[in-house]
Amino acid sequence: MVDDFRPFAVYKTQEVNLDLRDLIKDSLVAEDVDAETWKAILYSPARPTDILATHRDRNDVNQGFLLIADRQDVLKEGLLCVNLNYKGAPDAVREKAHELCYALPSLSIDNTDWKDDVLANASLPLYPRNAFAILVDLSAAARRNVADIADTVDGGLVGRHRDTGTILAEWDGVNTSDVSAMASHFTKSRVEKDWRGDYFLCIRESTVEVKKVEIVNARTQKCRTFTWETAGEALVWLTVGLIREEELDEPGKLIQKYLFK
Repeated sequence: MVDDFRPFAVYKTQEVNLDLRDLIKDSLVAEDVDAETWKAILYSPARPTDILATHRDRNDVNQGFLLIADRQDVLKEGLLCVNLNYKGAPDAVREKAHELCYALPSLSIDNTDWKDDVLANASLPLYPRNAFAILVDLSAAARRNVADIADTVDGGLVGRHRDTGTILAEWDGVNTSDVSAMASHFTKSRVEKDWRGDYFLCIRESTVEVKKVEIVNARTQKCRTFTWETAGEALVWLTVGLIREEELDEPGKLIQKYLFK
């Protein structure tokens, strides 16, 4: 990475429950960081992906990392930190504001590592760990490949998230390839299994043959098909808030193009 000493942009997409300037100022004092490290709060009532698209056109801010305040309760839900180029594609984590105010200057000069120091040590429960159900049609040959599929999903694009902690729960077998039946099984088992309640991975013989899996919205039962590696990225980005579900149907956009190769 080429060192970029321009100030970091902090975007706000909605009103939040504290003064971000005060929060940043307090963090700067605590960590002895130069106040010129940060660009004034930039208000943008847009989706994070839209912010990224316009951010790239600015020449007055750091082009390695940025912060987005997109949740009303910043203290509880943290800020979205975007790494604009981690091994060839954007990446993001949701983290406590004071942690990010300290980490970004260090990240930008390679004193801190994105994978080993930021992703691996993410402190907020919003970052997925052992979270997503992976349901496998037991009547299909798919079950023989579950370990390889799960490992590739966890790795994400070019395996860049491997070893930072699995996002998947232990896989569960079902004697059906019907998505509605899988969704019903998911709903009945979710609390007991401690699965996230929004999405699950569906592995069926028809998709395994072409090295793809389906992400299923557990409520609407809508399925979207991804390669093994891009499924992992989509789940993480959905969870931390980098991308919204409807954007998964817009493959030509800045972020989405990485999911639809």
